[in-house]
Amino acid sequence: MENKVIEKNFKRIREEKGLSWADLAEKAGVQHYQQILGTLNNKSATIATVEKLAALLDVHLFDLLREDGQNSSPTETEPNKGPEIICPHCGRRIIISVAAAMGED
Repeated sequence: MENKVIEKNFKRIREEKGLSWADLAEKAGVQHYQQILGTLNNKSATIATVEKLAALLDVHLFDLLREDGQNSSPTETEPNKGPEIICPHCGRRIIISVAAAMGED
């Protein structure tokens, strides 16, 4: 997992939402925002950790993983098409099928 991408997206989304580091620290239940930064800088961050970071921002996990910096919400014209991410290793687009995830495929 490319932590630079996660960190960049986290900071961008935080700024877009107008959240201060103090706001996030309070929401996370930690005393100081440095604890959140430490989590962002963790070189062995797990998916569970990234999910917690996404929850702090009220966004989907994939919004922190996307290299292009766009939101990953489905479009109105394609209701069964889920989020799309770019693999940081091979550069391939990965589309998450909502129907498949619900067993409808």
